[in-house]
Amino acid sequence: KIVNNIAISYEWLLTGEGSMLRNKQISPQSTYQIMDTEQHTEGSSTFHDEKMAAYRIKVENTIYKKLYEKEHEKNTELYIKIGNLEEKLGTKVDELIKRIESLENEVAENKKRSEKLPCPPQKTTK
Repeated sequence: KIVNNIAISYEWLLTGEGSMLRNKQISPQSTYQIMDTEQHTEGSSTFHDEKMAAYRIKVENTIYKKLYEKEHEKNTELYIKIGNLEEKLGTKVDELIKRIESLENEVAENKKRSEKLPCPPQKTTK
């Protein structure tokens, strides 16, 4: 019904092919007739309705595909960042473990040295 009330060719609108304007003239009174959803869905499905539905599905699928591709790209970038951070973290942990072992060895050596030192005489008070 809407297509009958506008001067634009529905074939051009749906597919981008053919002439944009229809040859058939429309009356000014019917040009801006508004049709609600209930009016549109009443009755049997027409070829136009099927083409419109197929076009909408195609557009939606294109949009969903682009959204998916963007999200996939973001996820790939995040996986790479996570991998790099895990590698850096692993390197830092290894460095800290080596540092702890080195400090523990140093403490043990200092303890051995301090045990070998003679004890200073203790002062006694009278």
